[in-house]
Amino acid sequence: MVSGQLHSSVYGPCGVDDQSMTEISGPPNSGKSLVLQQLMAHCLVPYEYGGRQMSIILINLSHKITKESLGKAVLDELRSHSKAAEDPSAEAKFTEIAKRCVSRVRILACFSTDDVSNSLRKVTYMVASDSTVELIALDTLSEFFWLDHPSRKQFLSKLQIPDQPAWGALPGG
Repeated sequence: MVSGQLHSSVYGPCGVDDQSMTEISGPPNSGKSLVLQQLMAHCLVPYEYGGRQMSIILINLSHKITKESLGKAVLDELRSHSKAAEDPSAEAKFTEIAKRCVSRVRILACFSTDDVSNSLRKVTYMVASDSTVELIALDTLSEFFWLDHPSRKQFLSKLQIPDQPAWGALPGG
């Protein structure tokens, strides 16, 4: 699927409204991070190449999106909107544009739920101090769910079986 087709098939002809939130959902390994990366690339590319020329903050929980992979996606986006894609001088120009685009992305790498909480607080200050940020992306919000699950017993159902005594210990004995 060509990048432009992806955008119109995901968002329709009108795009996403300002000040809105969009969730990309689906089963595991269905390409959600890839779709997010392609949409980020589209948002980074300059207007003259069909992009949105935005600055982005990525709260990265899965670490599937890297600056390198995003750079490749930006190059693909540039090539798909250019008739001069076969020209070697155009490729050098695209590489330089892609580097500038990716430099407008700030990645906050998260390795725990505490990192996510801290990143969400940090984003508030980052946006307040940088008016060029127009997109905040969060990849794989559920990444730490199962890691945190056992430590969150107070939130589990009241029907859960209480902790059992150690093997060999008898109640009241």
